Amino acid sequence: MNCCVIIDAYPTLGYCISVDCLKKSVLLTGMKHCGKSSTGKILAKVFDTEFTDIDDIAEVIYHADAGTALSSREIYRKGGKELFQQYELFASNRITADAQSCNLIAAAGGGICDNSGAIEILKTEFLFVYIHEEADILYERIIAGGLPAFLSNEDPYNDFIRLYRTRTADYDEICNLRINADGRSPAGIVEIIKNRLLEEGYAG
Repeated sequence: MNCCVIIDAYPTLGYCISVDCLKKSVLLTGMKHCGKSSTGKILAKVFDTEFTDIDDIAEVIYHADAGTALSSREIYRKGGKELFQQYELFASNRITADAQSCNLIAAAGGGICDNSGAIEILKTEFLFVYIHEEADILYERIIAGGLPAFLSNEDPYNDFIRLYRTRTADYDEICNLRINADGRSPAGIVEIIKNRLLEEGYAG
C-alpha cells in the first residue's frame, strides 16, 4: 500500500495538492482520446505512485516475442483484433501482478472492454474508472490524428457513432466509477477523480 506524504506542489496543475494514500490500484478506461494516459500521468503524481499503460506494455512484450518494434495500431493492422487482444491480455497479466505489491495508476486501450479475459484479470486488483466524453469531441480528436484501423474510409463518422454507443454501454457496465469529462483538460479530470476516490474511500 502507498504511504501518505506531505503537501507537495505540482506546477503543471497550477495549485498545491495534499497527496493522499491510494488504497487500491486504479485503471482508467474509456474511448480512444478521452484523455486516459494524460490524466493517468498527472493522477500518479498526485498520489505519488507509478503510472503504466497497457498498450505500451503490450508493445514491449510483442517486441520481445517478435523481435520487431511495432505500435499498438501496427500490431492490430498486422495480426487483427485476435493478435492485439492476445498481447493486451499478456500486458494485463503483467500489470495485475505489479499491482499486487504496489497500488498504481494504469490506463487501458479504448477497446479493452471487448477483451473479457483481460477484464477478468484486471478486476482482481484494479478499480475501474470510466472517463466518459461526448461523441463529437472524441471524433474530432481521433480524426485529427489520422483515420484509425477500426473506422472505414467510406463512412467513418457513422462507424464511430455505432462503436461509441456500444462501448459506452460496455464501459458503464464494467466500471466502478464514472467520470464525465465534458471537454475538460486532463488536470480538470484529475481533480474530479481525486475527489471521487476520496469520497468513495478509495484514497485518504
